[in-house]
Amino acid sequence: MGNKSLSAIHSKKKELYDQERKERLAHLNAYKVQKELQRVMAEEEAIKAKIADAEREARRKEYAQKQKEKLQCFKESQKQKQEAEAAAAHDEEMMKKAQNSVSQTSLLKLHQKNMELIERKQQSVQDRIVAEFEKQQKLEKMKHKVQVKSDPSRLLQKTKGQINREKDRSSSVNPIVGSRGMPSRAVPAWRKGL
Repeated sequence: MGNKSLSAIHSKKKELYDQERKERLAHLNAYKVQKELQRVMAEEEAIKAKIADAEREARRKEYAQKQKEKLQCFKESQKQKQEAEAAAAHDEEMMKKAQNSVSQTSLLKLHQKNMELIERKQQSVQDRIVAEFEKQQKLEKMKHKVQVKSDPSRLLQKTKGQINREKDRSSSVNPIVGSRGMPSRAVPAWRKGL
């Protein structure tokens, strides 16, 4: 019995050892699987992070490119605007020069016309002064030739026009006031007896 029980114990120990070994192997395998799973998940996270970083970098580069294009477009528009302003200023300056030259020639013509008008005016004033002087001289000569008597009583005498008007009044009939003075029409035959 001793051998049997020993072999039973031994087989039991072996079974326990095998079972323990299997459990440890199962734990080890489970641990390895879990570690592999964690490693795969970590790799996936790293890949996702790299992808997110790459996407973020691509968006940043795209944004930077758009900003650069906007800046380039703004610079171009500013340059065109400045060129247009410079061209407009140049055109305006040329117009002013042209107007200035035109205005200078027109000013010269206007000045000449004004001088001619002033000379004519002065000549007409001188002619008038000379004519007035000659008239005064003629009047002075005539005063010596003509002797006029001054008669203040003649101012109170009636003029020929007044005398003629008085004659016309006296010869005309005095007007009749009212309906008697109005001209009458012929009375019809059928009313004569009424």
